Amino acid sequence: MTAGFDQILSLDPSSIYYVGSIVSALRTERILPSGVVPFATDAGGDLIAFDTRVSPPVVVYVATAAANEDDEAHIYPVADSFTSFIRLLEP
Repeated sequence: MTAGFDQILSLDPSSIYYVGSIVSALRTERILPSGVVPFATDAGGDLIAFDTRVSPPVVVYVATAAANEDDEAHIYPVADSFTSFIRLLEP
């Protein structure tokens, strides 16, 4: 399996990729549980995020199009740390 991303999310409130707006919208739609914090998107618009509900936090993939309010089957583990995630990326 290879991991990759298309866009790093921004901390700039004027950016269309502002993490605060994305989190707010996805929490309202009940797609993104509290404690799952996105930091990037893939080319299809799905999210790569930290799952801070576990310690230490892990990296997860959030398949937003497959989201179901009743479960978290659309959240997949990717790496047990950010360092491990970076090692998965192809140059």
